[in-house]
Amino acid sequence: MEVNVAGAILDRLARTPPAEFVSVRDDAVAELRAGGAREEAARVRRLRRPAPAVWGANAVAWRHRDLVAAAVDAAAAVRAAQDPHRGADREDAEPVAPDALRHALRRYRAAVAAVSAEGRRALDDIGASAAQHDRLDRLVELLTVDPASTDTWLAGRLFTEPEAPDPSLLLGTGSSGRARGPDRVPPPDPELAARAAFEEAEASLAVAEGRAAEAGTRLETAERSVERLQQRLAEAQRVREAARRDAKQHDLAVRTLRRKVQTLRRELPDADGG
Repeated sequence: MEVNVAGAILDRLARTPPAEFVSVRDDAVAELRAGGAREEAARVRRLRRPAPAVWGANAVAWRHRDLVAAAVDAAAAVRAAQDPHRGADREDAEPVAPDALRHALRRYRAAVAAVSAEGRRALDDIGASAAQHDRLDRLVELLTVDPASTDTWLAGRLFTEPEAPDPSLLLGTGSSGRARGPDRVPPPDPELAARAAFEEAEASLAVAEGRAAEAGTRLETAERSVERLQQRLAEAQRVREAARRDAKQHDLAVRTLRRKVQTLRRELPDADGG
């Protein structure tokens, strides 16, 4: 029962925007202590406010778990395709298709881009800075190459950034990240590495073009908003000018009536005397 309570609290904390985290965490600690779960309260108390990028990565897992799972699977496919000698010591080993790495990288970059796009939308919801958006992109790649973080990420319960190998290792710019004996595996194929680098650049271009398109869309929306505001301002100015004209007319009418009243008041004594 206590584990379920703690799990619910962790979910609540992980979903809490960073700006509200400390307050919600302290309330959770008080709740656990009141229930007698002092060890769990101490563990929760040690949790530190996650960076916005971490919160954004969690948000994708809650809202689009399938995208996170697809990115993790795509990373595994790249690791497998990067090693043309995998299983070479087994008689039943299947040959690696020449296009396997190219397709795997394309799938991986598309999957990472999809996760990053959703994470950036989540960060927009909390007003995160551009630096945190960039940090999110790097974090997503780190998470895809860190199997130790997979389950936590899929559960949306990250509180810190994991220590993981440089994601460029996964993208074909160096070793695949696995220890290999020099007597078993020859040096990487230069053609394969060049192809991987090309695919990475091509995928990065696609991501950059997508972000440029998103920025263009936001610019168009902003320009339409400005146009609407300008129209409203022009209408307000017309209303103001009309009100000024009305005020002048009413002021003139008031002055005219005052003069008339004064004239009539002066005539009243003459009328009484007659």
